[in-house]
Amino acid sequence: MINELLENNLTRLKIIKSKVKTQNPQKIKINVFRNHAFETMEALINVFLSYSNIEADFWYSDYDDSFNFNVQQSDINILWIDVTRYKNINFAEWLQNRISVLKQESSAKILVYLSEKTDDNVLKIPDVIVADSCVVKSLLNNEFYEEADMITHTGTPLSSKSLLYIARELGFKYIPSLVKPSLKAVITDLDNTFYDGILGEDGINGIKPRYEFQRKLKMLKEHGIMLGISSKNEEKDVIELFEKRSDFILKLEDFTSYSVNWNSKSDGIMKIVKQMNIGFDSVLFVDDNIGEIEWVKSQIPDINILLASDINIVNSIDLYPGLFKSSVLKEDSIRTKDIKANELRENLFNKDEDEYFKQLQMVITYSINPFDKKERVVELVNKTNQFIFSYKRYSHDSISEYFSDDDKAVMTIELQDKLSDSGVIGIITARNENSILKIDEICVSCRALGRHIEDYMLAKAFLILKNYLKCSDKIKFDFVEGPRNKPAQVWLEKYSNLKVGCKAEIEMPLQQNIKENKFVQTNVREYDYTV
Repeated sequence: MINELLENNLTRLKIIKSKVKTQNPQKIKINVFRNHAFETMEALINVFLSYSNIEADFWYSDYDDSFNFNVQQSDINILWIDVTRYKNINFAEWLQNRISVLKQESSAKILVYLSEKTDDNVLKIPDVIVADSCVVKSLLNNEFYEEADMITHTGTPLSSKSLLYIARELGFKYIPSLVKPSLKAVITDLDNTFYDGILGEDGINGIKPRYEFQRKLKMLKEHGIMLGISSKNEEKDVIELFEKRSDFILKLEDFTSYSVNWNSKSDGIMKIVKQMNIGFDSVLFVDDNIGEIEWVKSQIPDINILLASDINIVNSIDLYPGLFKSSVLKEDSIRTKDIKANELRENLFNKDEDEYFKQLQMVITYSINPFDKKERVVELVNKTNQFIFSYKRYSHDSISEYFSDDDKAVMTIELQDKLSDSGVIGIITARNENSILKIDEICVSCRALGRHIEDYMLAKAFLILKNYLKCSDKIKFDFVEGPRNKPAQVWLEKYSNLKVGCKAEIEMPLQQNIKENKFVQTNVREYDYTV
């Protein structure tokens, strides 16, 4: 179980023995540009990466304080920097210059790891993860640095013990965040997990909140991670608990969904995940009871699990693969409210379709080449969505090509109604390919599916793109069957009237006669983008 590697008593042997067997791992290449030794961490990092089903192949530069790049093809470029070597320069300015040069030579994602904490401005470089060793340093104190007479042998001022913990940060936290979709939800138990004590025995005033855990969950919610509760308790007691304990950092409304009863927790989790409209592999379940953890895992094999007993749960959440996000977008902050509103929308639709659209007052905004939304574009196309066509998985640089090429375009689709503003819920990348409208990728957020607007929304988008790119009345799609994109396949078969296999290229006439919906307002915006 992953818990053993989240504890703060790491040894090299313990790490190596904890490697899990991977099935068809995602193989990635990592360039390491460095001015101090990194190699001893390579095997350790791959152990931690195995928990994300990733296997990394490393290439190393020569030792170079100037960081002049001899770039090899890779998925990630790591800058491994001993900051103590830079005494009389503006380090933040120097680093930004080096990153600018590297971006010109490589489209790979960039991770900078600094041996020391430095100016906060250094930690805020767009499209780059900049991390430092301050957490490890506070954990190890006097054991953080290598003994002075050993540095010439080890090639780094960091101790061998420090490197174990930094390898864990890189392999659990940072590297997976660059190549894997993030988790979408954390579902927590209550008794002896969310707080110390048992509600049914200790009463509302007898339990003690785990403030740091609650604070961490609140931060995850602010970063767009949905929260849920699966607890064996009386529902009325839990509702009363959240009403009366004003000292709780999280309130019941902070949770997207909850299941509080005496049924199996796996049943409750299934209900919660269905409401969230996500996959089980996007969920982390936290509980202090090993029996509950094992039962849930036996019933839901794809779910991620974390045992909350006998470990520092806050540090474990901080390190858990898939929970780190380097930036926070508008869509992250509104996700919980948007999902909760779906139940109200569905109740409206069950009464009358016309009344549904009339009551909701939907507004769809199509934006072509909105460069200020590039971060959201990259985030959405790199998630494991149910509605995605070809799994292109664009980087920041590769998506920028669509903004700057006259024969290409990025379209974002924003959706709002009287219940909530959903932000950007759809992405289309397209090009003019010999006068045919070639759709390279379509991606629609899971929380926007089921609002009975997809047919109109996408058909309208194609017409707008056709006119913008000056294409003929033909459209072409690429489709690749993935882990959960059956809804996208069903929609494409409906739109094309063709049977779509696991991998298909479809060319067809563009549908011109779109049934307008008088209750749905549409806006079209075009942006000029200059490199």
